[in-house]
Amino acid sequence: MYPHAADGTAQKYDELPVKHHGNVDVSDPPFERHLGDTPAMTAQDEAGIIAFLKTLTDGYQPER
Repeated sequence: MYPHAADGTAQKYDELPVKHHGNVDVSDPPFERHLGDTPAMTAQDEAGIIAFLKTLTDGYQPER
Protein backbone atom coordinates (compact mmCIF):
# COMPACT_ATOMS: atom_id res chain seq x y z
CA MET A 1 0.00 0.00 0.00
CA TYR A 2 1.36 3.39 -0.95
CA PRO A 3 0.79 6.62 0.96
CA HIS A 4 -1.78 8.88 -0.65
CA ALA A 5 -1.72 12.57 -1.42
CA ALA A 6 -4.55 14.86 -0.33
CA ASP A 7 -6.22 14.34 -3.74
CA GLY A 8 -6.20 10.54 -3.26
CA THR A 9 -3.46 9.72 -5.76
CA ALA A 10 -0.86 7.15 -4.72
CA GLN A 11 2.58 8.52 -3.91
CA LYS A 12 4.74 5.70 -5.25
CA TYR A 13 8.41 5.75 -4.31
CA ASP A 14 7.93 8.77 -2.05
CA GLU A 15 11.05 7.78 -0.09
CA LEU A 16 13.15 7.78 -3.28
CA PRO A 17 14.55 10.99 -4.75
CA VAL A 18 12.65 11.91 -7.94
CA LYS A 19 15.85 11.76 -10.00
CA HIS A 20 16.03 8.01 -9.25
CA HIS A 21 12.41 7.08 -10.06
CA GLY A 22 13.51 6.04 -13.56
CA ASN A 23 15.80 3.40 -12.03
CA VAL A 24 12.90 1.47 -10.49
CA ASP A 25 12.46 -1.86 -12.31
CA VAL A 26 8.82 -2.13 -13.41
CA SER A 27 9.34 -4.25 -16.53
CA ASP A 28 10.90 -7.51 -15.27
CA PRO A 29 9.08 -10.25 -13.36
CA PRO A 30 7.79 -10.05 -10.69
CA PHE A 31 7.88 -6.26 -10.73
CA GLU A 32 5.70 -5.83 -13.82
CA ARG A 33 2.53 -6.93 -12.00
CA HIS A 34 -0.60 -4.80 -12.01
CA LEU A 35 -3.62 -4.75 -9.74
CA GLY A 36 -5.78 -7.79 -10.52
CA ASP A 37 -3.01 -9.78 -12.27
CA THR A 38 -2.38 -13.33 -11.18
CA PRO A 39 0.49 -13.68 -8.71
CA ALA A 40 3.98 -13.95 -10.19
CA MET A 41 4.72 -17.04 -8.07
CA THR A 42 2.77 -20.23 -8.41
CA ALA A 43 1.56 -22.18 -5.40
CA GLN A 44 4.35 -24.67 -6.16
CA ASP A 45 6.96 -21.87 -6.11
CA GLU A 46 5.63 -20.68 -2.76
CA ALA A 47 5.61 -24.21 -1.31
CA GLY A 48 9.21 -24.71 -2.46
CA ILE A 49 10.37 -21.50 -0.78
CA ILE A 50 8.59 -22.42 2.45
CA ALA A 51 10.11 -25.92 2.39
CA PHE A 52 13.57 -24.41 1.91
CA LEU A 53 13.11 -21.89 4.72
CA LYS A 54 12.10 -24.69 7.06
CA THR A 55 15.50 -26.34 6.46
CA LEU A 56 17.35 -23.30 7.82
CA THR A 57 18.28 -23.38 11.46
CA ASP A 58 20.62 -21.62 13.83
CA GLY A 59 20.06 -24.06 16.67
CA TYR A 60 17.54 -21.89 18.50
CA GLN A 61 15.04 -23.92 20.50
CA PRO A 62 12.01 -21.95 21.73
CA GLU A 63 10.76 -22.59 25.25
CA ARG A 64 7.88 -25.05 25.31
